[in-house]
Amino acid sequence: MRLWSGLILVCLGIDATSQSWQQQVDYSIACRLDDQAHQLETEMRILYHNNSPGELFSLMVHTWMNTFTQPSTPYSKQLENLGIDRRFRLKPDEQGGYTQLQFFYKGKLLTYQFTDQTHEILELVLPEGIKPGQTINLQVNFTLKIPKNISRGGRLDQAYQMTQWYPKLALFDSLGWHTMPYLEFGEYFNDFGDYEVSIELPSNYLVASTGNLEDEQEKKFLLRYADSCKQNGGNLFNKTNEYPLSGMDYKKVKFTARQVIDFAWFADKRFMVNYQPLKLKDKSIELWAFFYPANKGVWAQATQYTAQAVQYFNTLVGDYPYPQVTVVECPRAGSDAMEYPMITLIDQYYGQPLELEKVIVHEVGHNWFQSILATDERTQAWMDEGLVTYYEQRYFKNNQQPGIFSDAPIPLHTDYDPVPDFDWYIQANRHQDKPSAGRSDNYTIREYIQSIYEKPAKGLKLMEKQLGTARFDQLMKSYFNQWKFGHPQDHDLLNLFQQYGIDWYDSLYLFDAFKVDCSISASGEPSCFWVKHNAGFTFPIEIAGYRKNRKIYSRILMVPAIGDTLCISTDSLDYILLDPEFCLPEIKRTNNIYRLNSSVYVPKKSTLRFLGGIDHSLTRETYLLPAVGYNFYDGLMVGLGLHNLTLPSKSLRYAAVIGYGLRSKNPVGLGGIDYTLPLTSKSLDNLNFSLESRHFTFNRDTHYLTNDRYFKLAPSVQLKFKTGKPHAGKFLEYRWIYIKQWYAEGIQFENRIFENRNRSYAIHELKYSYINKKSLFPVEWVITGELNRGYTKLHTQYAFELPYSGAKKQVEFNFFGGIQSIQAGNKVSSAFLLNGITGSGYFQRDYKMDELLFGRSEQTGSLSQQIYQKDAGFKNLTNVGSSTTWMLAGGVRTTIPGFLPVRPYVQGALVPREAGQPVKFFYSSGVAVILIPRIFEIYLPAWESKQITSGTVYQERNSYLKKCSFTFNMNLFNPFKWLDKVAQ
Repeated sequence: MRLWSGLILVCLGIDATSQSWQQQVDYSIACRLDDQAHQLETEMRILYHNNSPGELFSLMVHTWMNTFTQPSTPYSKQLENLGIDRRFRLKPDEQGGYTQLQFFYKGKLLTYQFTDQTHEILELVLPEGIKPGQTINLQVNFTLKIPKNISRGGRLDQAYQMTQWYPKLALFDSLGWHTMPYLEFGEYFNDFGDYEVSIELPSNYLVASTGNLEDEQEKKFLLRYADSCKQNGGNLFNKTNEYPLSGMDYKKVKFTARQVIDFAWFADKRFMVNYQPLKLKDKSIELWAFFYPANKGVWAQATQYTAQAVQYFNTLVGDYPYPQVTVVECPRAGSDAMEYPMITLIDQYYGQPLELEKVIVHEVGHNWFQSILATDERTQAWMDEGLVTYYEQRYFKNNQQPGIFSDAPIPLHTDYDPVPDFDWYIQANRHQDKPSAGRSDNYTIREYIQSIYEKPAKGLKLMEKQLGTARFDQLMKSYFNQWKFGHPQDHDLLNLFQQYGIDWYDSLYLFDAFKVDCSISASGEPSCFWVKHNAGFTFPIEIAGYRKNRKIYSRILMVPAIGDTLCISTDSLDYILLDPEFCLPEIKRTNNIYRLNSSVYVPKKSTLRFLGGIDHSLTRETYLLPAVGYNFYDGLMVGLGLHNLTLPSKSLRYAAVIGYGLRSKNPVGLGGIDYTLPLTSKSLDNLNFSLESRHFTFNRDTHYLTNDRYFKLAPSVQLKFKTGKPHAGKFLEYRWIYIKQWYAEGIQFENRIFENRNRSYAIHELKYSYINKKSLFPVEWVITGELNRGYTKLHTQYAFELPYSGAKKQVEFNFFGGIQSIQAGNKVSSAFLLNGITGSGYFQRDYKMDELLFGRSEQTGSLSQQIYQKDAGFKNLTNVGSSTTWMLAGGVRTTIPGFLPVRPYVQGALVPREAGQPVKFFYSSGVAVILIPRIFEIYLPAWESKQITSGTVYQERNSYLKKCSFTFNMNLFNPFKWLDKVAQ
């Protein structure tokens, strides 16, 4: 496809290596809003200027409002991969789309064809070519059924967020047509043009828009209304968030915009309005805020925040060319904000003054980098988001805003607190970060924020330190003034960096996920130190000297690949620190410090703290905490835990609890350690080594009055494969499980004479897993092979969910199949089972001791009603239906309409009988009461097969409640897994 595009460009005579031209597209639009039918009737004229050196015979047009009309579009697939279910919840009448779309040239209807199955991109065939330097005037008539707003634009009842609402010509440049589907993130790439837009709608709507309001009567009304809102604190039409009836008469408002890449407008009958004029050098602009009565306390300062942001960017980046800036509140409770020329839309999530100020500063900054410079945000999004993030962070540093963890209920003892990109460290520490210069549709939402926003901003901060603030500002002003309205590409900015002596930025921050490792050590000469790093090129490192935790010395040192010597006077210093403000993409920082003394002001090499917290980048921290647990045999267990589980999560992690059982009068304990080694292969993600250990009492012999105990040791190695899908992983794991049991064996029952015995066994386990935890259609498939001296076993579990009636409802399916062979003298209760229930003494059904159970050997009482997921996965308490040869099973459960936390279920299993006998079929059904999903659930049985209800366990449980079961899955409280989940 790329080859043919190149041939076409050559035939057109277009130079694809450089570009001194760009197209212009002007729009004249007249639309009428029907707020009862949620429909927009529009007549539009397009004046297309062909400034390219080649003749054009067709035009490519984006019709993005068709995005939501079909369940399978690039947008919906992206949401599915991201684990977002918004598209799935759309009802048919909320999907919107163009119900009429006609193109005319000189009064004649033109033909077009969609180039994609989702009707988001069309090719408009022209009756005659547009020669270089010529223009073409098209008329477009369209009717838009406005979709519900699930992504940037649409409607929310009678609030209208009109973005991407008109058929828009794709951008054409030396690389060809930039056609693209609508996506959740990764913005757009549009030509500049002039807009003239008139909007007809019921008279009591207030309209905020791109451009300048040309209707003087409407403008006077808005100014009076803004003054009234400021004085009276209320909406003239409605003092609540309720929708008033629409006016019977219509009004028409007109806006014009010059040299913009897009046009958006927002209309609501409930808006309050604030207004503030702002003087910028030799001109004055208007600042507007449209918001809702419910949030007037927070939004009262919105125009002031906007004024400060505009002054800030105007001073540091370049002159603002447009007549106004508007911020608009969206009646959606999400955490999104989206910029358009001269106007930005902000969700109601930002309910605190500081939160609102931050998002306004960021979104206002996009007027310079997205609207005026207008880079291609599908391929080079960092040139907008990364630069804006840098200026946002600089703004708030200058305004001394509180740190990330300043509101924590307990002191966290961390130097990460002032670091605005802490989330990057969480990901990078587990090697889950990505290069910043990738296509925006190749990231998860979290990766997009870390790689596109945060990481490039770190590098710009370091650049400012190397050049000095004044020279850095000169660079950025030069970039803005040279390329405003010019669609710069990444090489244009990087070439400018080179001119200022910056040749390290792209290697460190853009095109790789490489992490540097800097270190400082004594050089052997008095007051001289050796500074080095692991990168193969020269880059700057800030070196700071501290006295009583205050930086009193700072220097930027250009450190080559071989390292460099630093000589400074150390008489007044406590320690020297590399990269004190976390500008470098570095995760190992314990060697960034040289300690000159051991005063209280010097970070220690290691320290012991109480409970837990956020890590300190320079100190190896271990945490001590009290531990309490319970099982029926050990009773209340008290002890101490020791761990290093914190954020950012380390490659080597450990946690151990040593305690004492107050009932068993015996020591108890559990612990684990794991180490993750990142891999650089295209197909392999990482290699994980782990070790788990447990020691508890598993049975109380009430006749001989002895405690049966077990010890478990399970080392494992796991290989994780790359899937290319967020929330998904493929794993191959080998685990060796060693179990030793100590128990009493009776000699004379009447005289209570017994012998203490022990036995041990080992199991080799090989497991393949595919897990995709996306919110839509999650899947888990596990194949397990087990080998022991007494048995050989192969079994598989396959589970998935199908959503219905909106993604909050789902049907869960679970399938199981397994085969095994038993050898003589098998010590392990390895038979396939219908369910996971408690065992009897050392004949544990949980023979790998993987579960944490309150009463592991209890056969009666409430603790015997605890079950766990095993084999067929039945939710009852039967002890029938086991097999030492094979088993097939399946089950289904579903949510039901409403908000009741109950899920009916049905399960079935095929189990072989003895030779010559027919296969037995077991079934069970009931209702699951979901208290904490997958952790604490209660199961109420209903219809079950006769083999189950006639079994001895059911017959002995003489009341319905005693036949009910519950799960309490303490394995899901595993702190290693929780840290991994945070880092996903």
